[in-house]
Amino acid sequence: MYSISGVHLIVDAYVADAAVLTTGHILHMCDDLIVALGMQKLGEPVIREVPVQPALLATTEDEGGLSIIVPITTSHLAIHTWPERRALMMDIFSCRSFDTDQAYRLVAQSLQFTCAKRHEVHRADPKLTLLASSEPPAYFPWTQS
Repeated sequence: MYSISGVHLIVDAYVADAAVLTTGHILHMCDDLIVALGMQKLGEPVIREVPVQPALLATTEDEGGLSIIVPITTSHLAIHTWPERRALMMDIFSCRSFDTDQAYRLVAQSLQFTCAKRHEVHRADPKLTLLASSEPPAYFPWTQS
């Protein structure tokens, strides 16, 4: 049996032009990313749009935007946008290793980042992680008698 593991690339960014934060452009970028990384789409993207209300920018309320989740055979791509702020937050997670530098470059180029930060999280099977430690945390259900 193989262990559960994966790579999670998290990107928070601002873009030069909000025009790239449209459904069509983002779906095209996701398709390019899936092909470039050798991934496979598992189903149709889930697309949710909250109507943009610029007047809400001056409040603590969400002014609206777009969320797209693309299921892939090894997990998902997800992007959430705030066009009025020219901002986005994106997750690329796969249980199969992938070139995170290539993924970041493709997304940054397609969306024309002006400012961005990225994080990589290498996720591992919690049971295997627990085997390496002498005393597992009590909050894992399989540690309860």
